[in-house]
Amino acid sequence: MRRLQFMLVLCIACCFAAAAQNNLKMVDGFDSLSVSLKTMDDVNGAFDIIQKAPIYLLSKKEISNNCENRAEFTFYVLEKLGFHPVSFWIFKEGLVEKEYNTPELVNNSRGLAFNISSTGRSMVYWRYHVAAGAIIENNGKRDTIVMDPWTQGKITTLKDWALSFFVEPKGRTVYVFPVLGLYSFYGTTDIGQLSTVKVEWDKSLDADFNQMYCGLCGITPNGKCDRPRFRKVILAKKEEIQNYLKAKNIEIR
Repeated sequence: MRRLQFMLVLCIACCFAAAAQNNLKMVDGFDSLSVSLKTMDDVNGAFDIIQKAPIYLLSKKEISNNCENRAEFTFYVLEKLGFHPVSFWIFKEGLVEKEYNTPELVNNSRGLAFNISSTGRSMVYWRYHVAAGAIIENNGKRDTIVMDPWTQGKITTLKDWALSFFVEPKGRTVYVFPVLGLYSFYGTTDIGQLSTVKVEWDKSLDADFNQMYCGLCGITPNGKCDRPRFRKVILAKKEEIQNYLKAKNIEIR
């Protein structure tokens, strides 16, 4: 009888633990994704270049902003190195799940969490986050890798990267929307949920790269990027980054 009770308790505990796991779900994108014919040595080399780039970040609090600009930078470096890069956007549940059917419900849904202190007690909550990566063949199997050194400090798989922003609580879902190209922000529906209509994303293209270099200076929000007082700072950062990449035989605009 005791053995039966023990097995029942164990079963309940295991079922509860399984139910409490965070989940990763893909949202169908509007772009076709390709496998990059690259090795892990190529991936490590690219990551080293991206991680050591002269991007202005002094604290984890600053890292909590301008993810779009860093993802765009990473995307272009990977592209120049011969990868087929992908921008992986992750969203909180309220931006995707249909039961969040009013702007209030969307806004009040629990965000992705990012620790901005070493204690883990001071966090920011995001509606979304984005980083660039690629799909490669590694030891006979397909891996989706993400390069987000500013939040991870290392190369990660898509799953590990996405789920790392669920610091609390368990039993949630992160939604991944993969896109290619010059998308600097995501499109939304009239209630603020994710739009998968390509034209909505095209509206926010950073065609002159000004916002990208502005974000790499640590200037936030992006609305400040066109202010005359930041022009010299942004141009200087653009020159610094371009010179850094040229030394590695990489040229981006």
